[in-house]
Amino acid sequence: MKKLREYAQEILDVYNYFNGIIIFDWSATAVYYYNNRPDINQLCEKDVIGKTLPQIYPELDLENSTIMRALQTGKPTSNIYQKIKDFKGQEVQEVNTTLPIFDGNEIIGAVEASQYIIGENEYRNIYITPINSEIERACFTVDDIISESSDMEAVKNKIRKVSKTDSSILLYGKTGSGKGMAAEAIHAGSARSKHRFVTQNCAAIPSTLMESILFGTIKGSFTGAEDRRGLFETADGGTLFLDEINNMDLNLQAKILKAIEEQKITRVGDYEPRPVNVRVIAAANIDPLQLVRN
Repeated sequence: MKKLREYAQEILDVYNYFNGIIIFDWSATAVYYYNNRPDINQLCEKDVIGKTLPQIYPELDLENSTIMRALQTGKPTSNIYQKIKDFKGQEVQEVNTTLPIFDGNEIIGAVEASQYIIGENEYRNIYITPINSEIERACFTVDDIISESSDMEAVKNKIRKVSKTDSSILLYGKTGSGKGMAAEAIHAGSARSKHRFVTQNCAAIPSTLMESILFGTIKGSFTGAEDRRGLFETADGGTLFLDEINNMDLNLQAKILKAIEEQKITRVGDYEPRPVNVRVIAAANIDPLQLVRN
């Protein structure tokens, strides 16, 4: 599972050319999910990650499933029209390409890339135009964090307090302890709440690609590079949440520190810095003091 998350971006070289992408591990459990058309497919990451294929699509015929075929036989399928219904009862029409993922000779997972369609007769035309939806779900607020213990009430009071500041924040907690929810609550309670909350899991992207994802690129800076803004520019005016930052390359951490201090970024291949107004919230799943000692 960890290997699939670390190499997700490498696996998804054509990331922006599809509306939806899902990666399953060898046990048919979802470990990665991407959907840029929530107006067509309403499933989001928290609905999918950690669930098995039958849990996500309970009416799916597993014997004829392209995912199961890839996991069991290692054989890919391309441009298959499918009409599927998820566990929420929503029906979506897709054109899917499914590929097995190998580690040496071992099948460790499968990735399915989907092009959503509206009309039943439109599936023959596949348009590879990226679509950026402006529809976003509302962030969690501190009131969404349900608790009874005094320790959690203290944490919620800290969230309320820091929400009123514009300081950068480091959250620490073990995996699954709700750091992402706390980050959203901080953003929702801040003066930046009307602007974007952008999140990136630093463990999911290889270090060689992370700099261009964070800071953007200039056309011609490397083979295939286009003018593209990074996450700092995308989050301008709002909040950028960097989860599992302890997995990020130290040199890149230094560049993020410079961006926080100067509120300026430079795209990969560019020479002119660009001003940004971004609050950074970072999270670590290992004790920061232990990381410093290491």
